[in-house]
Amino acid sequence: MALASPFFRAFELEKRIELRVPEISYAHAVDADTAGIAYRGLPRTAEGLGPDGERYRRLFKPLVERVNGITDLTMHQLLRIPGTASDHSSTRPGPWNRAGLGGTRASKVTSPQP
Repeated sequence: MALASPFFRAFELEKRIELRVPEISYAHAVDADTAGIAYRGLPRTAEGLGPDGERYRRLFKPLVERVNGITDLTMHQLLRIPGTASDHSSTRPGPWNRAGLGGTRASKVTSPQP
């Protein structure tokens, strides 16, 4: 988060100190013996998810392609409308809205049936 933060970017933090970024961003337990691991790169993460990898790639690819706009939206003040002149960014709400809807559909497909 420090690398993306507008506050720390203003101070050129990455030029002043060495920031270490882990290879694995997070993991989520699937069951007692299995976890889904999110690596720093989308291809490696999707590859590690086996049959669900392509669905994960389709869900997150639009977000990865627009990471700067999403970072701008999430790391600034909250009281603004994305993509407006007062926003000072080129973000549009579409990419993350579509991904969120896709995630909802994916969760219904992959949920265990009673």
